Formats: sequence, structure tokens, C-alpha cells
Amino acid sequence: MDDETEEKIWMHALRNAILHDGEANVDAVLGGVMSENEGLDPKDAIENVKEVVEEINELPLEVQEEEASEAGRLVKKLKKKKLKGFRRYRVREKVR
Repeated sequence: MDDETEEKIWMHALRNAILHDGEANVDAVLGGVMSENEGLDPKDAIENVKEVVEEINELPLEVQEEEASEAGRLVKKLKKKKLKGFRRYRVREKVR
């Protein structure tokens, strides 16, 4: 697997883990990677995704956030977006 694809797997796993309290999901990460790499066969990527997700999930959430920050991701923006969506959901539920 090429370095660019492995980097995408790493970033999708970090993002997914941060959005889900430190626990990335293999299927979600694979889906994200596949959406960016149309020519990639899932059978070729699944083992790499499993390895990376396992590695990411072993890291404490704080280390995951540091890794994402160092890689240029805006962790605070992701968390804010998640909370903003959650608030909208709760408001809609209360209105009903």
C-alpha cells in the first residue's frame, strides 16, 4: 500500500477516534478511506485499517488529539461540530 493511502487511513482513524471518545471503528474508517480512493479494493485495505485502528485505539484520547493537531487537523473544530449537531438534535427532540 502506498504512503498516501496509509496516511489517509491514519487520519481517518484519528478523526473517528476523536469523534467517538477515543475509539475508532474499523468499518467507519474503511468507509472514509474508500470514499477518497475509488480504485482501492476494500480487501486490499482492510488489514491495514484494522492495524491502524488497533494502534490508534490503544492511545489515550489526549495523545490522539495531539497527533491530530500535529498533523494539521483542527480537533477543536471537530469537537465543536459534533457538539453543535448534538445540540440541534436535542432541541428538535424537545420541540416534538
